[in-house]
Amino acid sequence: MSKQSLKLSQKKDIPEGWKEVQVGDHFDFKNGLNKAKIFFGQGTPIINYMDVYPHPAINKKNIHGKVTLTNDELTSFEIRKGDVLFTRTSETIEEIGLTSVVLDDVKKTVFSGFLLRARPKTKLFELEFKRYCFRSKNARSQIISTSSQTTRALTNGKLLSKVFVLIPINFQEQKNIAESISDIEKLIDTLEILIKKKKNIKQGTMQELLTGSKRLSGFEVKQGNKKTEMGIIPKDWNISYFENHFDIFSGIGFKKSEYTQNGIKLLRIDNVSYETITWESEAYVPIQYLKKFPKIVLEEGDILLALNRPITNGKLKIAILEKKDIPSILYQRVGKIIFLNRNDDEKFLFYVLQKYIKKFVEETSVGTDQPFISTTKLKKLKLLLPTNPKEQILIGKTLSDTNELIKQLDYLITKKKNIKEGSMQELLTG
Repeated sequence: MSKQSLKLSQKKDIPEGWKEVQVGDHFDFKNGLNKAKIFFGQGTPIINYMDVYPHPAINKKNIHGKVTLTNDELTSFEIRKGDVLFTRTSETIEEIGLTSVVLDDVKKTVFSGFLLRARPKTKLFELEFKRYCFRSKNARSQIISTSSQTTRALTNGKLLSKVFVLIPINFQEQKNIAESISDIEKLIDTLEILIKKKKNIKQGTMQELLTGSKRLSGFEVKQGNKKTEMGIIPKDWNISYFENHFDIFSGIGFKKSEYTQNGIKLLRIDNVSYETITWESEAYVPIQYLKKFPKIVLEEGDILLALNRPITNGKLKIAILEKKDIPSILYQRVGKIIFLNRNDDEKFLFYVLQKYIKKFVEETSVGTDQPFISTTKLKKLKLLLPTNPKEQILIGKTLSDTNELIKQLDYLITKKKNIKEGSMQELLTG
């Protein structure tokens, strides 16, 4: 791609007090250090790919990698305050050329071969501004469009040198822009810390309330506990079985030739995540299938469970279908769980299922690369339940309210991230 075709100024007037510059006129690029695995784990600090990819800035306290070096290697691959590191290679082209600026004086620190170091050779770029200017929409589109991809996505210093960025000449304006974006990031970070705290509280509360080790107000029992095969439990709680409260069946398989460009969404195993349904991967079948396969037509409130690889990142892939997820049809390897007893509280039992099915999978899939859930064995799964329906309802509401708060915080974070993206687009183009 030619220098001329990359320039933003061809499409839009440059704001007063700003100019468009080519990265190679202000930075020199160098590839990072490559060494055998035996040299890693001790020695000199090294900045790795994951120190850069999610973070626009690097501080001394965030560098955890170590590598054994020669003096020549230390000199050749040293890092200084103000250096900008670019991701050089990745599995996907969208992760190429992401940047992080070194904000601290880091002595005797190097960078890995998955990165490129851009060392400033002019003083045009203010330190904090470098956190964001290379992550702007315009810069990212140029970096992605010039990268190559075979088995892995790649870029290099020669390609990155040709990228153009818009920059205000005034240092204070650069700093003000960086501070504005940073303020939004700090708010997002605060919300993410709060969500993590709420999720930890939720997990602890679930463990206590679903085993009877903690009782809610009005259900404290003075008669004590009893010893059972599932441990010590309250005397007014009983052991029951999955099949006493639920039935479960899976969907059916469709040939690729049956798929259509639009129609009814096919709910597949990839669509089931922890407590939510996602549609990043979509497939459709003809609308006539609603009448042809009525048993596998899904409705709002259905509980769905991934039967293959049911645990991801320590979370059970189980979710309640929402209004936004219908109309849809159930595919094979996804289980639909049906309530059998009208007296059972559905919210409460949804959390019971999370706890005991996850434990069931973990115990039955030891040494298995691709764990799956046998619906026959699942029906014999033991559950621990309070006998009082009112206690079920209150436990379900308590956990559901906590979950709703977490969802609201998740939504707020998404909203703030969208605001950040919009602000970056406006501020980094003047």
